[in-house]
Amino acid sequence: MRNFNTLVRAKAGDIVQKWIDFSCCINPSHQKNNGQALAMNSEINIVTAERAREYRLRIVFADGSVKEVDFKPFLIESCHPVIRSFLHPEKFADFRVEYGDLIWGDYDLCFPVVDLYDNQIMPKHTERLAA
Repeated sequence: MRNFNTLVRAKAGDIVQKWIDFSCCINPSHQKNNGQALAMNSEINIVTAERAREYRLRIVFADGSVKEVDFKPFLIESCHPVIRSFLHPEKFADFRVEYGDLIWGDYDLCFPVVDLYDNQIMPKHTERLAA
């Protein structure tokens, strides 16, 4: 039970951050773009995505910004077999943009658009451990 409590306390910051990210998606006036508030009516949507190389995608957003996101570290770090199955190049390449979101399969793999926009798909605790 002590290990469970320790784990919950360790994950609390990540849970709160995800809730904040989610809340910002609902109320775009709270979203930030490089420290600057986005316009009140702006939305972060994906327009197109194409494979740049290996596990990198070049993603074009509705505001015109283009980001190249590397998914390989996320896929390698995952312990979940469904997520790790996307390390197969042909399975990873089978993505699509639907309603402004980037998805694989029947939502087998998807990411919050704001995380893709910020190029921050790794869980925060993993980044801290790697630092």
